[in-house]
Amino acid sequence: MISKNYQEFIKEQKQYFLENIQPTFKNTWDESLWVGGAVGSGWLLSRSGKTYLNFGVIKRIKGINDIEINEAFQYFMKSVIVLSYRQSNKSASPQKLYAEMLVLKRWYSALVQRTQNHHACSLTTEILNIAFDCLFENSSKTNLPDHAGSFMRIQNMINHYGFTESQLEFVHDLKYLNKQNRTPNAKKTKALIDQLELDEDDLERALLHKPICKGFFSDIISK
Repeated sequence: MISKNYQEFIKEQKQYFLENIQPTFKNTWDESLWVGGAVGSGWLLSRSGKTYLNFGVIKRIKGINDIEINEAFQYFMKSVIVLSYRQSNKSASPQKLYAEMLVLKRWYSALVQRTQNHHACSLTTEILNIAFDCLFENSSKTNLPDHAGSFMRIQNMINHYGFTESQLEFVHDLKYLNKQNRTPNAKKTKALIDQLELDEDDLERALLHKPICKGFFSDIISK
């Protein structure tokens, strides 16, 4: 059963899209491909690069199979992308939104493989952990803190609307670090980053988060 909260979530983001994004954007809500970057328009226009938000298919993503994406989940992904743009005070770049779409595709892959279910209301903490484990095995250590941060950020959006059967509780230890503004605690984090051989230039934001899933530190340190 699709929850009322979920329907309200989709309705709210679609309405915002139609009223505030569509007037200057060449792609429509129902299209499975949104074009961004230098060839984009409106909110997805940027000075350089080409960014294609393809909601209809998972293709060439490390560690997961190529599959088509159920239409209902496509609308969920679009809604998350729109909400992320809104929460960034309309400053999120096409590249950032594309990265969040890739996270959602990993969630979808884990959801389908684990439950044979295609609906976002069926997302659980276990599904997110499975998706992150797959990402952990197929991603550079330097990128893991950013990936985990994206998991947390999107999870918080979903929890706010409360349409999953239970709250999503994916957590992580590693912290974003802004090297230009180090407090004593940040210096401790810097030492940890050095120990883990992480490149701090790849850590974009200084956000404090709780521990990742169990054994995350030990798994990395043992590598």
